[in-house]
Amino acid sequence: MREKINVIIVTLLMCLASVIIVPSDTIVQATSVIEDIGIDPEFIYNVTQNLSNVIFDAYNGSELRKGRAFGSKGEWFAKDIIYDVMLHHVCLLDV
Repeated sequence: MREKINVIIVTLLMCLASVIIVPSDTIVQATSVIEDIGIDPEFIYNVTQNLSNVIFDAYNGSELRKGRAFGSKGEWFAKDIIYDVMLHHVCLLDV
């Protein structure tokens, strides 16, 4: 009998813990106004495109292309791209 009571208590506690109380005054809406937060989407696209093309740019035609796998030429090539971006673009924001 005591085990049944424990199971009922645990079940009730689990049910109470799963109840979510949401305030009725919370209104979330999407707006078409784009705030200028200093993000350059074209720059981000170009960096992402360069990192995506590592498999084509880092390897010769006869080499096994491992992408950006750990310890591969692609990883080192991507490292150089990221280093250049961080050195020349991100550091300019701090100036």
